[in-house]
Amino acid sequence: PLPIGDVLIHGGDFSSTGTEADLRGFVNWFDSQHHPLRIFIAGNHDVTLDASYYIDRGANRFHKRLLSSAGTSSINYANTCMDIVKSSTSNYLQDSSIDIIIPNKNSFDTNSNDSNSKLVCYGAPWQPEFCDWAFNLKRGKECQDKWNLIPHDTDILITHGPPLGYGDRTSTGFQCGCENLLRTIQSRDQPPRLHIFGHIHEARGTWHDGRTLYVNACTCTFFYHATNKPIVVFLPFDRSQPAFIVDDLDASNQACTLI
Repeated sequence: PLPIGDVLIHGGDFSSTGTEADLRGFVNWFDSQHHPLRIFIAGNHDVTLDASYYIDRGANRFHKRLLSSAGTSSINYANTCMDIVKSSTSNYLQDSSIDIIIPNKNSFDTNSNDSNSKLVCYGAPWQPEFCDWAFNLKRGKECQDKWNLIPHDTDILITHGPPLGYGDRTSTGFQCGCENLLRTIQSRDQPPRLHIFGHIHEARGTWHDGRTLYVNACTCTFFYHATNKPIVVFLPFDRSQPAFIVDDLDASNQACTLI
């Protein structure tokens, strides 16, 4: 059972290789959770949601036999998989944002203009080139072009890949995080107070640079055992206050609890 909270967030890789069955299973489970607001993004394993990659080579690499037996094309299969995600009652973000409004403990609104009780959440699935998986970008300009899309008033940033130096060290010691992403976050006058990501299972943990709380929230271990517990974060609406990790939840109208 998941901890209680206001918002449930998944940072990508909710399937093995993005099959229709896996996506339906995840969406059905995620939509059934009792958190008032649920947000998720894709990761490099969710290959059917990166249509250009999937059509170009992902389908042949991962689903050649599946598509042949189903008698369908990679384009049609990718469209079907995206339709599953878009039909979710949760909020799927891909280079897009959502405003989180909590007027009271039992009601959510994502259309209010009241900035005093609003948290801006932005999600993007990308990472610098990492083997031949989905949502890969060349380091440098390709990465920077994506990070330039992050709104400057973002409170909660969700990416699948980590920034350089935070939760990005692989078992071989290689730091695969994105330098452009780190620079984008730390160079802003008002950086996101919370950055959630995953990707590198063995680097799970939390860090704080004085302004931003970085959370590698991988639920899977290095060996793909989904045994890591969810990480609970408390984020005040007051932008002068930092996000922090909590063990015991204290109900409040002045903050948003994220799982």
